[in-house]
Amino acid sequence: MQVSGAVPPSVSLWLMTEAKSRSCRFVRRARLHPHFLEVSCGFAYRAEAGGITTPAYHVRVLQRPELKKITVALKYPEYTGWKPALEHDCTGNVKALAGTRAGLCVETSLPLASAFLVFEDGGRLPMIVDGSSASADFFVEKRASYELMLESQGGVPNAPGMRYTVEALPTCRPESRSRLPPGT
Repeated sequence: MQVSGAVPPSVSLWLMTEAKSRSCRFVRRARLHPHFLEVSCGFAYRAEAGGITTPAYHVRVLQRPELKKITVALKYPEYTGWKPALEHDCTGNVKALAGTRAGLCVETSLPLASAFLVFEDGGRLPMIVDGSSASADFFVEKRASYELMLESQGGVPNAPGMRYTVEALPTCRPESRSRLPPGT
């Protein structure tokens, strides 16, 4: 908000939420610089100075989707004979034998419009979205890292920055050699 002309002796800034209304008074300064450290809900505000009141201006707070839970399902290569494993509330890091199929399922704080796994090499794997959950499968082939890109139905992305690792453990397929006795 920009005001021109003589600076009034004081300005009152009225903040109004659904629950309450309060004012902050600023005493003669050339510029007003109200700062809000954290805003967690919407509000309206108006200013009063020198007998003049501005219209109410509205601030709407948009919520980012937040990750609540990650589940990883591992289906190992058939030759291992291992049963599939399910890791609930895990860190999102995947460590498995090369050739393992990893199924990643995330639960978020808000219904999603889209979700992707974005790998460090630039590859983007779309996730299947169902309300506030999303899932995708990929094969563990090499060491990599990925980031979750989530977007709420309101068009707000998740906070960037959290990277998860994928570690492919070397695998040795079983080998067999037969030796026949001499003269056979």
